[in-house]
Amino acid sequence: MSRELRERAWSKLSGNWGGPIAVSLVFGLIIGLVNGLSQYVPFIGLASIVVSGPLAVGLAGYFLSFAKSENPVFDRLFDPFKNSFGNSIVLSLLTTIFVLLWMLLLIIPGLIKAIAYSMAPYLLSENPNMSPTEALDESQRLMNGHKMDFFVLGLSFLGWILLGLITLGIAFIWVSPYISAAQAEFYLEITGGNNRVVDAEVSENKSEEDTFESFLK
Repeated sequence: MSRELRERAWSKLSGNWGGPIAVSLVFGLIIGLVNGLSQYVPFIGLASIVVSGPLAVGLAGYFLSFAKSENPVFDRLFDPFKNSFGNSIVLSLLTTIFVLLWMLLLIIPGLIKAIAYSMAPYLLSENPNMSPTEALDESQRLMNGHKMDFFVLGLSFLGWILLGLITLGIAFIWVSPYISAAQAEFYLEITGGNNRVVDAEVSENKSEEDTFESFLK
């Protein structure tokens, strides 16, 4: 699956790198700047929480629209600041807290949970009024049976990441949007390319119980 997803992403990016590169650069610069300043200015740490959540959802939304060939505009990156600001922040906080709690057991359970929650930003980008807990629950449901696929997709970019390091970050100008585009293709693949409109009963209608067996799938 990973090869096919990467090929789709590369095909759509070919001749259309401008927007994805610009969005990825601005995203990285803002996150890097805020996180860097937070080490020296205490209250900036709060700003980091307020900024990173909406930007993560905005980045997911931009590349999801790009994967659907909708020609998203640059401002798509900032849409969550207007339509899902609070939910984006809470989603980021809950994801961080839950993953850290799982990592108290071992790193591997934490990694598995991080993968299970990885589709939540895409879900929230499509459903701005969805609650953060609903997004996390639906993400886990979607990722049942697909966690290893997502992990393998990530591993397939190790060579590209190494290239970025060797070039002192220059190659990341292209690698970052390539990874984001492939991950958006992954979301479309497991959802069948359809918008995921989830109602408030999603958490009561999981297809599987959160057993250890389904946790590993």
